[in-house]
Amino acid sequence: MPRRIPLREAASYLGIAAITLKRLYGTGKGPPVIRLGRRVIFDTADLDAYLNEHKGVAPKNGEETGAAADRGARAGPPAKTKPRTKKRRFAEVKKE
Repeated sequence: MPRRIPLREAASYLGIAAITLKRLYGTGKGPPVIRLGRRVIFDTADLDAYLNEHKGVAPKNGEETGAAADRGARAGPPAKTKPRTKKRRFAEVKKE
């Protein structure tokens, strides 16, 4: 008999963070959800089916994953920035 579990338990069941599961079902890429008012619950049979669909699926070489792929951000090292300089609280006064 399928069991229904809340978001945090479902995330633990899948082995991912709760926020990741929220993003997945929010974008329509995650397992089906059951909404009861404000509560979101998951059926373990749906979670098992979701795991089976994604079994062995890994990103191809050079393919972006995670939040960077969702945002369309480019992969690679962060852009170089100028080093931060210390701001002076008081202007220097010239002595004459």
